[in-house]
Amino acid sequence: MKALIVDDESRSRENLRMMLEAYCNVTDCEEATSAEEALELLSTINPDVMFLDVQMPGMNGIELAGKVKSRKIPIVFVTAYDHYALQALKASAVDYLLKPTKIDELQDAVEKVRVAGGMPNHHHDDSIETLATNLETKEGLERIMVPWDGGFKIVDLHRVFLISSDNTYCELYMEKERVVVSRSIGDFENMLQESGFYRLHYRHMINLAYLDTFTSKDGGQALLKNGMTVPISRRRLAGFKEAAESFFKKQS
Repeated sequence: MKALIVDDESRSRENLRMMLEAYCNVTDCEEATSAEEALELLSTINPDVMFLDVQMPGMNGIELAGKVKSRKIPIVFVTAYDHYALQALKASAVDYLLKPTKIDELQDAVEKVRVAGGMPNHHHDDSIETLATNLETKEGLERIMVPWDGGFKIVDLHRVFLISSDNTYCELYMEKERVVVSRSIGDFENMLQESGFYRLHYRHMINLAYLDTFTSKDGGQALLKNGMTVPISRRRLAGFKEAAESFFKKQS
């Protein structure tokens, strides 16, 4: 297996190369110090997998992935911990590793490429586009990729007004459709809490942009602009008020 490592930090490239050779049986590794250098290399080599640093001077890893997506090379993004970038990576259904890279996670990523026969998954292009869109704005995520009907579906978050959980799956409510997703509401809470969503009940999250009014009666209820009423748990009521006030201050 041939790998191309693209990272502007020499120590990061050396560490990743050492782990690939020592623990993943990847003995043919090329390195590039920038996205521009990687593009030059790709005119002469055809790697089985690319490890791209997300944040680099000049062209970043996401932009490079967009430029070479027609090559259909499996990509694993590598990033230092950045809360917003991590949310965007999770939301986009791409393969990624956090620095410092753990051996078992690297082995899993390489094995996934081997099992796929060196081909990217069928939603590769959509994932790259979704990731690029989410990283363009610092106002929260705009789109997410969710597992659906044996594949993945792109969901525009501004259309979602409610996420409800039924233990093993969640329903995403939009005006003209509902999407059932095999993902926990805790996953959505971690992913969307900085994107205008708030979990006001152990079973429900709402898009605060759809909030019309709320009341403390009957333990607390949120009335959405479409007329739907969503219960608010008592222990989440104070946090909900704070989140709603903060959200609408940003909008004004």
